[in-house]
Amino acid sequence: MARLKQWHRKPVAELSIEDGFGVWFERYHKHMQVNGYTEQTLTQKRETIRYFVAWCEERGLEKPYQVTEEVVNRYKHHLHYAPSQTGEPLSVSTQRLRLTSVKVFFRYLMEQRFIEVNPCKTLQLPRVKHKVCRDFLALEEVETVLLEPDLSKPTGIRDRAMMELFFSSGLRRNELTHIGVFDVNMVDRKLNIVEGKGGKQRVIPMTSRACMWLEHYMDGVRPQLDKKLTDRLFLGRYGQPLSNGTVTRSFGQYIKRALPNKKGACHILRHSFATSMLEGDINLRALQELLGHSSLSTTQIYMKTTNKFIEKEFTKAHPFSE
Repeated sequence: MARLKQWHRKPVAELSIEDGFGVWFERYHKHMQVNGYTEQTLTQKRETIRYFVAWCEERGLEKPYQVTEEVVNRYKHHLHYAPSQTGEPLSVSTQRLRLTSVKVFFRYLMEQRFIEVNPCKTLQLPRVKHKVCRDFLALEEVETVLLEPDLSKPTGIRDRAMMELFFSSGLRRNELTHIGVFDVNMVDRKLNIVEGKGGKQRVIPMTSRACMWLEHYMDGVRPQLDKKLTDRLFLGRYGQPLSNGTVTRSFGQYIKRALPNKKGACHILRHSFATSMLEGDINLRALQELLGHSSLSTTQIYMKTTNKFIEKEFTKAHPFSE
């Protein structure tokens, strides 16, 4: 884990090169820190820029001002044909993510007056088609998964509480792992999300059932695990805050055991929450707030997962419907 953190903090290029990529990215990194970017975003920016810088260095480009519009377009062309770790072509969303990071980095360099011409000025990002979200569990399938943790073990009670809360409030994985003890309001059944996507905060409700399992965990299990006196809510066996990867593996194993024909982990439970709420006739704007989506178009993807929602809206709106 320590080596992984060191890798994420490793400069994108040599810092000894005057006005090189390495020097300017570290300045950009400090700029993002001051402006409240999350640790996850900072890591993502470093990794995506690292790909670009490595590609540039292979072509003898060591300084940002050496990059032209032609170079950026060649990099875009390279990403289109570059293989992923699995050997498959990079997804359009991955290509777009890497190009967006480059575009924003050069915008920063323009703002700092380090470069006079923005090489990304004419860059067109690849368009991502919105997919229909088909990966979700029916309510009875969710119940089956929730029964999987071994409640005779402290970690089993912890995992049950995590999954209950996750499905109760439609959280993101990173939001779950960053919840603090003082973010939970049992009296009002509210949850304060501090580490939302893009650093956005929101307050969302919890079900009484999720609160019951949280109390069970916080009163009977968490004190045994809290060996490092941290305020993070969900802890590992040795008192360390749970990582995103650990949560994904745990959820994925429970789903695989309960439903061998289903694939997925955290995201499939979040999809299932959204789908079940739509089937319960929730207002789309309210669902957007619960999920923490900045754009309503992202929330609308879930509308296509259930015919019931479409039928309800059709019957409600059409003048000739009975």
